[in-house]
Amino acid sequence: MIRAVIVTLKVLGLRGGGDAVGAAVWRVVDYLRGGTPEAAGSLAEAGLVGYYGEGVARGAAATRFGLRLGRAVSAEGLARLLSGRHAVSGAVLVPGSGSAGRARGGHATGSVAGTREWLSLAEAARIVGVSARYLRRLAARTAAANAVGEPSPGSVESGSTAGDNTDAKPDTAGPDRLTAVRDDRGRWRVSQAELARFITDRQLPTVVLGFDVTAATPKSVSVLWAFGDAQVRADIAAAMNAAVDAAVTYLESVAAVGLVGGHNRPGLGLAGVSFLHDISRAEEPHLHIHTVLANAVPVPLVDEANGQPVRDSHGIPLLVWRTVDSELIHANIKTASYVAAAVLRHELAVRRGWRWAPVRNGVAELAHVPADLLARFSSRRDQIDAELASIVADGSAASPGLHAAVQRSTRAPKRAHADDAIRAAQRERLAAAGYTPADIHAMAAPGDHRPAPLTEIDNARIVDELTGLDGLTSRAGTFTRQEVVRQLAALAGDRADAVTIDRRAGSWPILGSSLSRRSTSEPDATPNPS
Repeated sequence: MIRAVIVTLKVLGLRGGGDAVGAAVWRVVDYLRGGTPEAAGSLAEAGLVGYYGEGVARGAAATRFGLRLGRAVSAEGLARLLSGRHAVSGAVLVPGSGSAGRARGGHATGSVAGTREWLSLAEAARIVGVSARYLRRLAARTAAANAVGEPSPGSVESGSTAGDNTDAKPDTAGPDRLTAVRDDRGRWRVSQAELARFITDRQLPTVVLGFDVTAATPKSVSVLWAFGDAQVRADIAAAMNAAVDAAVTYLESVAAVGLVGGHNRPGLGLAGVSFLHDISRAEEPHLHIHTVLANAVPVPLVDEANGQPVRDSHGIPLLVWRTVDSELIHANIKTASYVAAAVLRHELAVRRGWRWAPVRNGVAELAHVPADLLARFSSRRDQIDAELASIVADGSAASPGLHAAVQRSTRAPKRAHADDAIRAAQRERLAAAGYTPADIHAMAAPGDHRPAPLTEIDNARIVDELTGLDGLTSRAGTFTRQEVVRQLAALAGDRADAVTIDRRAGSWPILGSSLSRRSTSEPDATPNPS
């Protein structure tokens, strides 16, 4: 079965903070680097030991983290990146608050015992281990919610002050609520009892360390990689590198923003580290690249009055560091996947002359690799489907949540790279399917296919398909630029690179007149069955 997408997203996060954050960072580092010594042989064959052996820096903002594009990143450098620090100096870049609250982690650092009956939010914030601004936001939100229904004693709309409401009962409707009152000078005050309740009930926020953007090849490409020679692997690796670059560049164009002054401002790109893995949890050929993007984006400061960059005394533009808007990454990951898949097809058509089967759901298999061979190396998906069918047969309703739960429950321990024992087992499975390594080498031989550039006739045909009876307008009168990009990537087959897709998506007058920009509101994330 063809994978739904080539690129998937996983948020690397955990509840709480403090020491747990450091442990979580190193678990991610160890997983991504796992099996690196065993991988030396296969990576050396393709000349990739220095490139992917330790992980390679990627992204327009990589240099601002102290990384060198295309160069190996040490384990310590990656750990610092995930901790919101400069990879070389260790200097803190991301403020220790909000989703990136890695410094204090949002833990209560004191006790309400022995405190005054009423505390300022600044005092309460020091006890809880959060910012006073965060508590003010909760207090205002709680007061507004109380005002919609029956106002609770001590809410801001009651007109009361801390001095005349000592008998007020706190609103305990939810752990994310904080009932506070204003004193005679308009300052928020919270009672000792309410603060104690808040600390007990509060759910620690998720600390988002980064985002694992995983690009996987179609199964046919993974099989040719597993049994191919050094040149085949080198060409596939180069094609995958171009595809991952395209995905990250697309995400940078739409999601590299940070919150400054209450508004999302464009940043200077994202930064990450890429690792090449080549087996699935079932130890079958499954070539994929994990690119762990840091949850940080550098944002230039701009003078609101004239729109010009704010500069220091030496004339250097000033930057602030912000966490990434994860909603934008989620909303655009599917489109990044379509672009990456199109680039992979184009690169392998150009480099190897390979032909592709028709595109379905954004991806395609190589036309000359038999389906029965692919089925022999697809037991992981079959395992998930069988378990899911069994659960549904027992009366459970099929749903994305159930599918994800089955994925987790059936997972075997994950290894990063195929070693000699795994390769021997793969050869045995190949023989059981009726094929030999020589057969695979023949399939991987260079072909005579050369993708032709898109012509104006092709452009007209693509526009017709986009806006025809079965196109985007078959479902709605308007459509987003994301949908246009995805359709272009699929319809172009192997004939367009990322630049061509982007240029075509924004250049046709017919699209400009009918396009509705809803590009940040639709979810794109799809589970990764590996």
